[in-house]
Amino acid sequence: MRTDVPLVPEGESILQVAERMRDENVGFVPIVREDGSRRLVGVVTDRDIVVTAVADRLDLRTTPIGHIMTAPVMTAAPDEDLESALGKMADAEIRRLPICDEEHRVLGVLSLHDIAQQQDAATLGEVFREVSRPSVHMP
Repeated sequence: MRTDVPLVPEGESILQVAERMRDENVGFVPIVREDGSRRLVGVVTDRDIVVTAVADRLDLRTTPIGHIMTAPVMTAAPDEDLESALGKMADAEIRRLPICDEEHRVLGVLSLHDIAQQQDAATLGEVFREVSRPSVHMP
């Protein structure tokens, strides 16, 4: 798990968040409450910014990031075992999982990259297969 992840207040503009993601070389940020509590309210990826904000021609300077965030967010507890966290990631087809305490404060983020550093090839292959399976969209 990475603990040095940037946390973004939900009122920050989409442009500010995009600049921060560029500067910190990240493609995913947890969105937290404005009150400084580190309480998770959503997440945003660089893809969300492009597919939602840019494609919908939102005003990037004035639209708060909270307007395009994904919520609610699947999370894991800091004492949750890796197998359970991997199962959540596979079931939800996500590549990053926020780790939160009992008060929903962000402690860090577990990513497939983190897992790749620690797991054997067979386990990693199965996780990638599950996370990368095509989504079924209903009309």
